[in-house]
Amino acid sequence: VIHLLAIIESLILIKVLRLNVRSIIKPVLFVSFMTAIIVAPLPFITSTNNGDYLQLIPLWIKVSKVGVLKAMNLLLKTTSATLIFTTLISYLGWRGLLEGLRGLKVPWELTFATGLHIKYIFVMVRCVNSMITAREAKVFNKGKLGIWKVLASIVGDLMLKGYERGYILEKAINARTFTRFSPRNGIRKLGLNELMLLTFTVIMLTVFTLIEVL
Repeated sequence: VIHLLAIIESLILIKVLRLNVRSIIKPVLFVSFMTAIIVAPLPFITSTNNGDYLQLIPLWIKVSKVGVLKAMNLLLKTTSATLIFTTLISYLGWRGLLEGLRGLKVPWELTFATGLHIKYIFVMVRCVNSMITAREAKVFNKGKLGIWKVLASIVGDLMLKGYERGYILEKAINARTFTRFSPRNGIRKLGLNELMLLTFTVIMLTVFTLIEVL
């Protein structure tokens, strides 16, 4: 129920704030599709003590009701979280998100770390593009399966690149920050849309909390 309410909240915000629906729906559908692939085995591998199964007669396959509920719950949770985050980013933008965190007096360390994550998203995307281009240049008539195997090797290299960049970044920050400081930037005044968004979010969080408690 909570995840459905979150999805409805996001759709209302999209309508009220007049956001581009197509740019929001695309990443949500992609994440939902990938999540559906991941949770697809749950109904078949989840075991129950009371033998509560659904029998698929044509295939003679037992499907666990608990597994189906877990899969649906995870799919709704991922979809609602992605939709809320994409809606907020579409309206605020990355810079507006950081300004909002500063305006809400979020600890500077958390805001700084969020800003670094946002920056390095695009750095890693460029790194992935360069690796894909390099591998595609070496593939000649290997068929779709061969091409997929070559491109899938990017995953391991990407993990190593991410660890390497994170290690270098940590050392660079430690070498340049001998004392803790919290720079104070000018805070933008809240407009009507920002107040409406904040009020609506607080109301929905209150509703979700009451549902969980009751």
